Amino acid sequence: GKGEGKGEAAQSAQQAAESMENAGKKLGAEQPESSLDDQEKAIEELEDIDEILQNQEEEVRRKLDKIPFEKMAKKQSGTQNKTDRLAEDMEAAEEAEGEEGGDGEPTPGRKNIEQAVPKQKNAAGSLKRNKPGKAKDKQKDAEDDLAEAKKKLEDALNQLRQELQEEVLRALEERFTEMLVKQKELSYKTRILHKRRKEVEALSAKGRLPATITQACQRLAEGEFSLHSEAKDAQQLILEEGSSAVFPEIVEEVADLLEAVAVQFEGYKTGEEVQADQKMVELILEQLIEALVLEQENKDGDGNGGGGGGDGENPLIQLTQELKMLKLLQIAVNAKTKAVNKMKEGSNRRSKLADKTAKKQSRVEGLTRKLARKLEKMDEEDAGDGGNE
Repeated sequence: GKGEGKGEAAQSAQQAAESMENAGKKLGAEQPESSLDDQEKAIEELEDIDEILQNQEEEVRRKLDKIPFEKMAKKQSGTQNKTDRLAEDMEAAEEAEGEEGGDGEPTPGRKNIEQAVPKQKNAAGSLKRNKPGKAKDKQKDAEDDLAEAKKKLEDALNQLRQELQEEVLRALEERFTEMLVKQKELSYKTRILHKRRKEVEALSAKGRLPATITQACQRLAEGEFSLHSEAKDAQQLILEEGSSAVFPEIVEEVADLLEAVAVQFEGYKTGEEVQADQKMVELILEQLIEALVLEQENKDGDGNGGGGGGDGENPLIQLTQELKMLKLLQIAVNAKTKAVNKMKEGSNRRSKLADKTAKKQSRVEGLTRKLARKLEKMDEEDAGDGGNE
């Protein structure tokens, strides 16, 4: 069932996080070879979640095709308390609109609320005069008007939310595409510089870096710091939109990677490590762009982004897309661990990279636990919805 699928996915996410925690501990103790097993296990468990969520999405689609419209209509009728709150919300919305100098358009559904009120009064009068049949008809009319008002308000709010999300998706896609173009250019310049510097350094005084190399590194550092700033701006936009849990953290990971690359350039490093970090930035940006394009296609196609919400609304980006990016981050940690494993035991460089990789592993573990909590929350919401049916 729907809840079972998410429960299973949450369990797999917790298991993946535990495997990551074990890998992090072994990295901290400088046992990279042993930690690789835990990392491979974590990647497999992330793949399991992906499969569970995809199967669940298919199941939900099949079930939606079978749902009778009467059942959906039944859910639309609310209690008198809900009606009161709806009327108050509308009044508050109109007052706020008036204060902010709105366009004079009435709140969607307000007219239906106004029509419902006299019908409710008439129904109460008929009951007092012992005419329950007539009262029943008037109550039904009032209920229909209120249901229509509620639906109109919900539709208007959903439309606004969807329009906002579409704007955010477009803005992020444009920003990440521009960032990817700039990063690829910086990555290319880094590779060229690294090839040339050996020749230049061989001709210069021993132990002294030529000015051409230091200046080129400084320009690359400035470019990467500029991209870091753009990534932080993008993250802020996602946080303000507010419907995604893991997505902003993944963008923060990109920002951190960009900052780390820039700092390496300030130390005049152009070798394998900095180039691997640049490649990882490119891969994550490509994944982000792909996810954003897919979300826009989904929203254009059916008015929402599919399953995997939370907090009662459609998220900016789906869980399956967040999961793919999480897996990419874990693969990056795995690659760093393999690099540590190849280094000479006891060396200062190995120790530093092992410590840095352990911290990165801890970060991915935290994101995985966050994903697990999100899945658990969705499972609880599904159980609650099931109880109300």
